[in-house]
Amino acid sequence: MPVLHSRVDSSSIRRLNSTLSIRIEELNAKISALYLQNLHMRASEIALSVQLKRECKRTKSLLNQMRPVRHSKPYSTPCAFETVVVAV
Repeated sequence: MPVLHSRVDSSSIRRLNSTLSIRIEELNAKISALYLQNLHMRASEIALSVQLKRECKRTKSLLNQMRPVRHSKPYSTPCAFETVVVAV
């Protein structure tokens, strides 16, 4: 199969190079914005996880206070909403 050679002048190459450079800059800006958004979401996730653990402890404490005295065993069932946070 013969190879077709096309004549490309240097101005076309410069124009394409310029277009691609602009696109690369746009994509890099988007990556930076997404990275920042990811950091904010991760911080929010950690804060919510801490708040959830605090609320679960508070709930357990309130349930233990409400238990009749004859039950000496404290409430120790894990909170239904407790989750394990996995670092990514």
